[in-house]
Amino acid sequence: MLRAQERQHDATQLPGQGVPAVVVACHAWVDDQIGGAFKVASEVAGRLAAAGHRVCYVCGTPQAVPENPSIVRGVELWRYEYPRRPSPHPANLIGHVRETCRLTKSIARTGPILCLNGHSPLQFLGGALAVGKSCPRRVYSVHSPFDEEIRAGWSNLPMSATRRFGLRAAAAIDRANCRRATNVQTLSQYTLDLMRHKYPQAMRGKGIVCPGWVDTRRFQLAPSRLAVRGKLDSNWHTDLPVFFTVRRLEPRMGLDHLIEAVHALSCSAEIPAFRLIIGGAGSQREALESQVRELQLADRVVFAGRIADDRLPDCFAAADCFVLPTTALECFGLIVLESFASGTPVIATPVGAIPELITGDRHCWLTAGTAAGQIAERMRDFLTGRLVDSPERLRALAETYDVEIRAAGLTAALLGDTIEPATAIP
Repeated sequence: MLRAQERQHDATQLPGQGVPAVVVACHAWVDDQIGGAFKVASEVAGRLAAAGHRVCYVCGTPQAVPENPSIVRGVELWRYEYPRRPSPHPANLIGHVRETCRLTKSIARTGPILCLNGHSPLQFLGGALAVGKSCPRRVYSVHSPFDEEIRAGWSNLPMSATRRFGLRAAAAIDRANCRRATNVQTLSQYTLDLMRHKYPQAMRGKGIVCPGWVDTRRFQLAPSRLAVRGKLDSNWHTDLPVFFTVRRLEPRMGLDHLIEAVHALSCSAEIPAFRLIIGGAGSQREALESQVRELQLADRVVFAGRIADDRLPDCFAAADCFVLPTTALECFGLIVLESFASGTPVIATPVGAIPELITGDRHCWLTAGTAAGQIAERMRDFLTGRLVDSPERLRALAETYDVEIRAAGLTAALLGDTIEPATAIP
């Protein structure tokens, strides 16, 4: 059933019939599913539409699809129903590629496609197969290498022959996408270097770094953390120092190490009482809750579940410190900027692109590694007053990544406005 803000159109009677289009292809639309890549892709599509461009957003949905397209915030949404076989079954992978290709061809019949921008590997491949070289700009936005993302999700599983095949297939898809792209855009130098190392021939002369961004209007400094806590649920109703993290509860997020760090600190008489609030949902929820029970940390660690997007700014502003314990593949770190914009400092592991955001004299907020003891050391420094930062300084750094400044870099890359390959947007 269509949402109230969506309007349905017959594909042969579109307002943009015959108008050149920018096609953005992604696994999901941000209103349907939470995810960093979906958020970036949807925001780019919305900004281009607001600037007067015809924008067609091709994605999947778990729901039955009405007649395409629907119109949301000026963007034409062209959706297909997700394949029924679970990922990474070949029928699932092929289904995403085939359906994206089909919808992109439908769009091409309504007018020329000037740019294809793919934010998910299967959807970019499907769109690229549909447009071929007839589309002058084909920009592959890599949020993380496809095979590395899958590998991280399987980190707690034995590496069977089937999984090895899946990793090889994912790498082959990324390589093919790089070959078909006119430009490969990443959110960090770390990700660009990783892609160049993995696919040197396919990446030659195509790399662009366009950093991500934060909406500093949504994430604001709060006059009083305690006052903000009063607006939230009872988990936040405390005057104890509060550490906060919000993550998908998956193996590579390092939340088991964070819980072990809390246990180490709770065994120390010199450390004042504190609380850790963990937001998010995922496959590791039951295992993490079991770990908390076994370590007898129910009075220290609280699971808040999935946090509604409109409550996130208050959660960041209410916390005394955010902790990012990632163990692998952090390819940008938007969550760091959201915390900084709220005036909340961040303790983080030195993984992936995180050191690109926590720079200069803030390097002392990075842990020495990803082990529980190393995370506990930085948390101890914060609780004992050895780690201090100014909310205003953090806010000023976040403002250099404001959406109005940084999103313009990516939209310019898509439209070809004086962006040269292998040039970082400052």
